[in-house]
Amino acid sequence: MRSKRFHDIMLLSATLVWGSSFFIVKDLVSTVNPFVMVAYRFLIASVFVAILIVVLKKNIMRNLLEGFILAFTVWLVTVLQGVGMVYTTASNSGFITAMFVVFVPIFSILLFGGKLKKSSLLAIGIDVAGLWFLTEGLKAINLGDFLTMLAAAASAFHILFIDKFGKKGLDPLVLCFQQFFFAGLLSLITALVMGYSFSIVWGKAVISLGFLIALPTIFSFLVQIFSQKHVDAVRASLIYTLEPVFAAALAWTIGGEKAIPVRVLGGGLIFAGMIISDIPWKFNGGDK
Repeated sequence: MRSKRFHDIMLLSATLVWGSSFFIVKDLVSTVNPFVMVAYRFLIASVFVAILIVVLKKNIMRNLLEGFILAFTVWLVTVLQGVGMVYTTASNSGFITAMFVVFVPIFSILLFGGKLKKSSLLAIGIDVAGLWFLTEGLKAINLGDFLTMLAAAASAFHILFIDKFGKKGLDPLVLCFQQFFFAGLLSLITALVMGYSFSIVWGKAVISLGFLIALPTIFSFLVQIFSQKHVDAVRASLIYTLEPVFAAALAWTIGGEKAIPVRVLGGGLIFAGMIISDIPWKFNGGDK
């Protein structure tokens, strides 16, 4: 139980870091193309992880297929969400992207033979309601929303594949390097094909990129791969839905934005959903 709590806390810390990076990414993409930013972010991160792998004398070439699968799903999320944002609103994107919390149990059951506890089902319902209030729900449906829904599905696959590969005993550090390297390479190829500029303004942009590489990339993704092998995929997805909550909380405090009561309620519901998912509810003699 203590080990489970530790890994819950670690996943929460990774989610907090991802949430804190929202405004940094938003500011950075105003001066650097998103695909170029992702290429820099993941490729530079892969170099640091590769150095650690060499020092620890691990085989960097093991399980390349699994590493590429993780990288492709991460890259797909980035592409679909980025293109979707061109056609939809930020609130729509925020709500739909977090729908991975619904896709995770569905895909787990259909593709991997997973089982869903009734307490988890209740928690997912509460989370969806919280996300609706937090992001102010859906506005008019458009092409961007459809693309963003595909991004949410890809995000669910990423969570499930990490769960599957971690429980197979694959080396988390090697998987993390491969994920970074291939995702960065795919973004680099995309940027080159599209003819995007790779120039970056020295100063604030470089500092922001350094932050993204160190914490939201190396730290958070390493924590995700290391800790998710000890936390089931559905509960992990519930924890990850706290990312927009943390982003909103920072906006209301450090960012100086006005806290809207209905959005605060949404954040509270998402926290409640995560807590409820861990309560050993009894239904007809047991949690099913």
